[in-house]
Amino acid sequence: GIHSLPGPSGLYPNMWRYCAVTLFVLVALLGTAWGQEYPEGVQDGPCPEIGFKGIKRRFKYAGIVGTWNEQLRMKSSKQPNQCPTTNTWGGTPPNVTNIIAGSNPDGSTFEFPREGVVGDVPNQRLYSNPHPTPDFPNPDGLLIETILTNYRNLHVFWTCSNLEGDKHIPFVWIESRTEKLPKRMLKRTMKKLAQWGIDVSRFWKVDMKYCTA
Repeated sequence: GIHSLPGPSGLYPNMWRYCAVTLFVLVALLGTAWGQEYPEGVQDGPCPEIGFKGIKRRFKYAGIVGTWNEQLRMKSSKQPNQCPTTNTWGGTPPNVTNIIAGSNPDGSTFEFPREGVVGDVPNQRLYSNPHPTPDFPNPDGLLIETILTNYRNLHVFWTCSNLEGDKHIPFVWIESRTEKLPKRMLKRTMKKLAQWGIDVSRFWKVDMKYCTA
């Protein structure tokens, strides 16, 4: 009956408790939106769909097999310096490999082999990502996509991760089979990348003279 209804003294504490919890949740949500720490190089919106822009419409993995010298790349947790690095692409789709080799600022060298899988999209290959970081956050793998190549002396590949808050973080590498890429070709390639929505100001020159800690 009426005697079972809570009196004012029992009702208000419950209301205040509810309001306090609601306020706490609201502050937490706002704090997440305002205090989100993004890695360097974040851009607005989702990852753009660039696709393959090579000299032939359909990408052929066999055409890039071999060793390439990185010319330009972007600073990341996995490559925090400008030391010379090579990528040796190997294998036969669907099972492919990439051996990353290079120098460290202290003069030592490294070699890091990776195994990947080519899926339905020929110019994309998925490599494992056992140690996710804020700039490479996907634990399911690192999706590498060739976006431009002439197979002879120019190869451009990238990876892009969508982040919370309608942001994305792209990383792009420009490499050549030769030690140096002609300046005109490099400039033309960067212009194309800028047209495709890539922030080319993030590029680092890769050279032994810049190989410092």
